[in-house]
Amino acid sequence: MAQTMGSDFKKEGACRGLSNLPRPSRKFVNRNQEIEDIKKHLLPHPENDCSCVLVHGAVGMGKTATAIKAANEIRDNDDNTAVVYINCNVVNSCDDLAVKISQQIYDFPLNEFTAEIKRRLISEKDLLIILLLDKFQSLDPLHRNEEANMNPEITRIDQTEELKVKKFITEIITASTKVKLLVTSSVWACFPETCQQTVRLDPLEESASFELLKNTFNRQLDVEIAYKIAGFCDGIPLALISLARPSTRSCGNDDQRQPRGKIQEIHTNS
Repeated sequence: MAQTMGSDFKKEGACRGLSNLPRPSRKFVNRNQEIEDIKKHLLPHPENDCSCVLVHGAVGMGKTATAIKAANEIRDNDDNTAVVYINCNVVNSCDDLAVKISQQIYDFPLNEFTAEIKRRLISEKDLLIILLLDKFQSLDPLHRNEEANMNPEITRIDQTEELKVKKFITEIITASTKVKLLVTSSVWACFPETCQQTVRLDPLEESASFELLKNTFNRQLDVEIAYKIAGFCDGIPLALISLARPSTRSCGNDDQRQPRGKIQEIHTNS
């Protein structure tokens, strides 16, 4: 098992040098209760039988950002926890998933990836391993293939591989006492016999929307205008960020950062 070198090992968490887990966004606001719920369900406790947490909500609610922040907080405070981050958009098969998992835990080659990584995870005794499967809905062939029709860079996946992935993951989670599953998905996902808990993300409250706008816009923003934008976006984080993030327009040899259309429109009409 790989370990992070140096005096910061305990603070940094296990296998940080191998993990693909991103750091939390500096723009992140709110979701404190949801993050605490995720940690409560995932952290070991004699009365906690949960081995799977589903972060569920509509597109744009911040499921990925919330799960990433919770996973970082768990890992940063426990040197016996490793987090494996998998973006399911780029998982093409069960074997591919096994390779991606092994690369974030073991710094030595494995032979039969799928069978061996399954055996090693089930027999793990020392580390708590959290498998963060982000955008799990993209493993649905219908969802993935619709995206592939619009973007030729996205690889298609068939139903056989989807079923293999779910079987592979479920068998590991149900057989191991040291592996937990954290899943984000905009569609419902169920993992039987895992005492699955669901953390649902709803739209942000008005005050949180305002704070997110301020963090993203990075410049002085009139309070009245900010609340108009927040109302227009209905508390959906992705919509707020998309409208507040400045765009770059080329003007001769200089690039000028300009507010996007809706913010500019509200400025103009105010």
